[in-house]
Amino acid sequence: MDPTECTLRDRTPITLRQAAASDGPGVWLLTRDQCEDGRGQVIEVDEIGTVEATTAKIADFPGLWLLAVGGDGAILGSLEIRRLRPRRVAHNGLLSLGIHPAAQGLGLGRAMTERALAWADAAGLAAIELFMRADNERARALYRSVGFEVMWIRERFIRLPDGAAVDDVVMRREAPG
Repeated sequence: MDPTECTLRDRTPITLRQAAASDGPGVWLLTRDQCEDGRGQVIEVDEIGTVEATTAKIADFPGLWLLAVGGDGAILGSLEIRRLRPRRVAHNGLLSLGIHPAAQGLGLGRAMTERALAWADAAGLAAIELFMRADNERARALYRSVGFEVMWIRERFIRLPDGAAVDDVVMRREAPG
C-alpha cells in the first residue's frame, strides 16, 4: 500500500502508510497513551507488553496494519485488519482502530477506516468484524456510516476499573457486491 497524504479537519497534515517493524516503539507509545486515557479501551497499561513484542507483532502481522503519522513523525492512529486463520475462515477479517486521544474528533478515524476498507475489498475479504465498547458512541457512528451493522451485544462483558460494567458491541461489514 502506497503512502497517502491527507489533512485533518484542524488542517494537521498526516500520512497514512503501512506499518513497518521499525514503528514498534511509536505504536507502543500510542497504545500506552490510549490506555492511560482509558476511553474506548479494554486493556490496561500493564497489559500492553513490551516494545519488542509490539515490534515482533508488526513484523509478523497477517493483513493490513495502517498507521497515521503526523508531520513530526508521531503515530497518531493505528488500524489493523487481521485476516483470520485457518484457510476456511481466511475470507474474513477483524478490525481494530485506535486514535491518539489528542487526535480524536478530527476525521482521522474516518480517513483510516475508509482507506482500510478499500484495501480489504481489493484483498478479497468477504466480511470484516470488530468489537467495541458500547459507551463509545463516536466510534459506533463512524462504523455505521461506513457500512457496519450491529450483529450482537455481549451484555456487561467489560468491567471498568471502578467496577462499572459496559456492554461489548460486535459489528460486521459485508464486502460490497
